Amino acid sequence: MTRHLITASVLALGLAAAPASAQYLENWEFDENPEIDRAEYEAWWQDEGDFDAYDADADEGLGRSEFYVATYDMMDLNGDGMLTVAEWDTWADTRIGEDEVNLDLSEWDQDGDDRITRAEYDEAAGEAPWFTDYDANTDDLIDAAEYRNGVFEWIDANDDGVITESEVDLQV
Repeated sequence: MTRHLITASVLALGLAAAPASAQYLENWEFDENPEIDRAEYEAWWQDEGDFDAYDADADEGLGRSEFYVATYDMMDLNGDGMLTVAEWDTWADTRIGEDEVNLDLSEWDQDGDDRITRAEYDEAAGEAPWFTDYDANTDDLIDAAEYRNGVFEWIDANDDGVITESEVDLQV
């Protein structure tokens, strides 16, 4: 399955209460079992899932703007509110891939200052298929189940149906 941009539970929306992806992915323990299967992930989600933190308008779904705020914040690895070339390259090279959309920095960094602002990102992301990749029922809203499934598939980089510690390490 095509790798999705969004994120592994993952997204810090800039809300103080929302955990950053790295923080809670690092909390997953692989002591006795080197893998987390979908059933274990679903159980974890019931206790720790963060969907509500991303649903800013509390309508039980992520609209496009909520989704793009979440993905931008997820990509902003140092949390400074700006995507640097290094942050962009990390995501473009390891998590997104060039197949679905032109990820050339110049297409996203409209003013050429080697940083992608949220406004620049929002404009370019609107042309990318990421939202529709998650919106399985095409109702223009990503519900918790669609999000949860998309996050699992995003973390499971090799699409083998389990999440390993090395796959989690790609996200932190």
